[in-house]
Amino acid sequence: MNYDHQFLVWNCRGAGSRRFERSLKLLVQERRPVLVRLLETRVSHTRAEEVFHKIGLTNFVAVPGLGFSGGIWVAWRDDELKFSVLKENAQYVHLAVKGPSNLEWVVTIAYVGPRERDKCLFWEEMFQFTLVSASPWFLLGDFNDIRDQGEKKGGAPILLRRCELFNERINRCSLMDVGTWGNRFTWKGLILQGYERSFERLDRGMCNVNWRCSFLNAMIKVLTRIGCSDHNPLLLCLGERNKPSGERPFRFEAAWLLHNNFEEMLQKNWNREGKFNGRLNKLRDSLISRNREVFRSIHKRKKLLVARLDGIQKKISNCNRPSPSLIKLEDNLQKELEDVLSQEEILWYQKSRREWINDGDRNTKFYHVRTLDRRRRNKVAMLKRDGEIWVEDQEELKEMAKDFFIKLFTEEKNSDQQDLGVTENLMITFPTLPSKEIEWMDRDIVDEEVRDAMFSIGAFKAPGEDGFPAIFF
Repeated sequence: MNYDHQFLVWNCRGAGSRRFERSLKLLVQERRPVLVRLLETRVSHTRAEEVFHKIGLTNFVAVPGLGFSGGIWVAWRDDELKFSVLKENAQYVHLAVKGPSNLEWVVTIAYVGPRERDKCLFWEEMFQFTLVSASPWFLLGDFNDIRDQGEKKGGAPILLRRCELFNERINRCSLMDVGTWGNRFTWKGLILQGYERSFERLDRGMCNVNWRCSFLNAMIKVLTRIGCSDHNPLLLCLGERNKPSGERPFRFEAAWLLHNNFEEMLQKNWNREGKFNGRLNKLRDSLISRNREVFRSIHKRKKLLVARLDGIQKKISNCNRPSPSLIKLEDNLQKELEDVLSQEEILWYQKSRREWINDGDRNTKFYHVRTLDRRRRNKVAMLKRDGEIWVEDQEELKEMAKDFFIKLFTEEKNSDQQDLGVTENLMITFPTLPSKEIEWMDRDIVDEEVRDAMFSIGAFKAPGEDGFPAIFF
């Protein structure tokens, strides 16, 4: 799978050896990143030019560490992305990034020291940055902290207060964890006496809402750990270049219910003849066509209405006596925009699969982010074959998924099972129910039972195979 732009960040735990140089060269040759960030270099920053020159990167900034620890080196190549250093510090580097579409954002490369005073200072400076910048922002690096028990295996028990403090600092800066694909942990610890070897997720990427909405397909991959470091390299992929194409399944949009002509269209296209499923299929074809011709894209309608309102308001402001028809047209467009905003709210709410909504809440960005987060968690970008090799190719992933379920649902019979009769086999497989429960299951189904079951379904929950959620019915 190819990506438009990739950023490589690696806590190399020392950049002075030949083994490090060989490992870095391998990573750069395989992934071709536009930007490389090395943490805990532990050598003089004057060596950075020599290292980056060998891998073909001429633009760089090298921040010396604190004594023997720390050190941040960042290098990039001239590409469609343009980088400039905003601020450099012993624990982080702020870089301004400008893309081909003139989108400007900020990426921060961080190595947070293990001492509490270092963490306190770093996070206070990050919070101050959020107060002066509203740009899309991505924060990537080694934070020397974990968020919960699930981010550690082995070693000494976690300190819950430390995890809570880390989460509080992330929330204070209004950041969200981008998540990773690949290995669950990014750091391998030592074997302490009396404990198993510890593994933790110390390296991660976080972003604000504006960045997440700007890079819908961005992902972070945890690459294979290389021998010269106890940290796994991270690869930030901004967007898929060759996104797998396929026919998208039909999904009924609840926002269509708010359209003025929906009921009229439904009555006209609902075929009362034939089986119920056949009627839904015919209605689905009508809705797909109707969506293109009448409903159109909610986002395009919103932009068009705002543009028209802007033009009318400018014209009214330039007239000494604006015509009543112009004023009436503005009122009508404002009402139409109100309807479109309500439809947009329901659209993103439905996609986010939330269980609640407040009347009048138009926080569509919140629902949008919830939708993106759900899609990220549901997306399969990598799978491990035979517990060893990570597979990224889309065609191979499809075959692996198909083979898994074929094997899962294939009945395996041994010689003992084949000798048993069907009745005996069922007796072994299923427990025996009491006679009262059998009688209760055998009773006639009443209308109230059907009604209760139907109305207990969440209105916006995932639809069935036909694509219609419960709210339609």
